[in-house]
Amino acid sequence: MAWNRGQGFIGVGLLAGWLGAGCETSDMQRISGQETAPPGLAADDGLPGVGAADMPPVQADPGTQPEQPREDVSAQSGPGLSGCEAVPVIQPAALAAWKSMTRSTSTYGYCGDAAADGAGNILLTATPENYMSMSFAVQAPDGSSWDGAISNVNTMIASSQSQGFLGRSFHPLESTTWLTFIDSVNRRVIVHSEEPLGQPWGAVNPAGGLHEIHEDGTLKAYSGTGQLRWSTSLAPLLSGPVSALGVNTEGHTLVLSVEGTAMEGVWVDSSGQPGTPFLALTLENPAPFTRYGLAPLVQGGLVLSAENHSGRSWIAAFDSLQTSSGPIPGWLGAGDGRPFELLPGGKGYIRWERVNGSTSACQYEAQLTAPSGESCGTVRLPRMDTVDACGFISMGRDGTVVENLPPEEVPGDRPYQKCRARWWPALFR
Repeated sequence: MAWNRGQGFIGVGLLAGWLGAGCETSDMQRISGQETAPPGLAADDGLPGVGAADMPPVQADPGTQPEQPREDVSAQSGPGLSGCEAVPVIQPAALAAWKSMTRSTSTYGYCGDAAADGAGNILLTATPENYMSMSFAVQAPDGSSWDGAISNVNTMIASSQSQGFLGRSFHPLESTTWLTFIDSVNRRVIVHSEEPLGQPWGAVNPAGGLHEIHEDGTLKAYSGTGQLRWSTSLAPLLSGPVSALGVNTEGHTLVLSVEGTAMEGVWVDSSGQPGTPFLALTLENPAPFTRYGLAPLVQGGLVLSAENHSGRSWIAAFDSLQTSSGPIPGWLGAGDGRPFELLPGGKGYIRWERVNGSTSACQYEAQLTAPSGESCGTVRLPRMDTVDACGFISMGRDGTVVENLPPEEVPGDRPYQKCRARWWPALFR
């Protein structure tokens, strides 16, 4: 997943709004937890009934930390496992064992998205009518849950990490963001004190953590909890504005910038050492307002996409730390620009599509591809008992699949939304 708020983003997580866990309530004012403020901002009065004593304290930014070992298993699928034998086999019983989560917003509140971490937990968020806070709830597969709120932010772009959710939270009125970690294991929130200049580009490290490049050209790598691993300036090496950022399965970062028809690239290795800039591509008649993105491949490469008014297409691939581009893998050809995700442990790839085209009887189907590019069939999620339109679907770091169902509008003198999600813990592990 990569993002820039001004350019849009791909993948799980524009988390705007509040949802909760466990039994549903009819008003967000009934949640328990602590409303916390980012550093330098005073917490507002919060929601009625929300007390600081009910939730573990927010932890301070621990500051710069030494390079940490990878938090997840190797992205490689193992020796000799490159075909469909590497891809998980999903049994019907596992598909039938999905879990559900329902909550209600405050009056005039708005439901947000759902996301899964790397431990089978899901996060749901929402925004109240005044947009001045973001409430959230985390629910575990065993049904236990905890709730909280962060004041002076109303949006979070969250990435799935092994112990929770890491990403940028945004001030509702100002161009101010904070790196925020919602710890689903220890039930705490860490709002890091550093405020970036402008809106950074971000990309998830497949091995765990997050990399960001800021408007001043500084590239920073963070651990899965938001601790700074390293920082390096790329400003002297970039001749144009940043157009794409990606991290491969080895933790190496590729930064692409476009100036005219020339797309230049700079690799930064996993220890933060930048290489020599190189001509990545010469763009032929690039369409205006084209957005570029980089996605990791199992073998350590990155593949480049271009998206404009004509749709999305895959246009080039880059082997790890190589200073030239190559052709895209065959399985990404044939004009299919759909995004894809890595299966846990480097076991292949997954792409989602909607089936049963009717918006009132929607289902999702996963297309599975081996590391070698061999097609390995499909897995269709079961239909709901009720007639539902398609929501948004995503996968966590451990293969947990979460489907964020469309909210139900509850009219009346105090209208609110009923927020719903269902999920399959570690389905594609």
